[in-house]
Amino acid sequence: MKKILFLACLLFVATMLTGCSGSQTVIKSADGSQKVDLTGTWVAKDGNTTYKMIFGSDGSFTYGSGGGSHGGPAQLSVGSDGDISVDKEFNRWWYKGTYKTSGNILIASCDELKNYSGGLSSKKGDTNNFVVNIVSNHELVIQTSGTGNTRTYKRQ
Repeated sequence: MKKILFLACLLFVATMLTGCSGSQTVIKSADGSQKVDLTGTWVAKDGNTTYKMIFGSDGSFTYGSGGGSHGGPAQLSVGSDGDISVDKEFNRWWYKGTYKTSGNILIASCDELKNYSGGLSSKKGDTNNFVVNIVSNHELVIQTSGTGNTRTYKRQ
């Protein structure tokens, strides 16, 4: 009997943890009728510029811009540990941090950033809100809070 009770409790806790961790990555439509799991890579293209949002299932977030000749073909970075890395994907700017959602608002906190072209207005420690409108499970229209720019992002 103790063994069955223990297994039932274990199953209950596992179910609760799975439900809680999954809900952190879900964005809802303004009226709550649609839901999309954000986990993965979303891309918007504007001329020669590519904007990319990468959402981790653990709540990690990378947002950046690349393309064109403004940032060059690749950017070198020196990390806090002295390691040198080359960034071809985000050759204009990027920031990394964490994210959470509240209804149709994406709330992203900036923990680390690189600004190669002067095109990033965020600073370390900033929190940015994005208004998200769901088109489908593979397409979102996202408005940035700082500039008010609206871009259509497609799941990659």
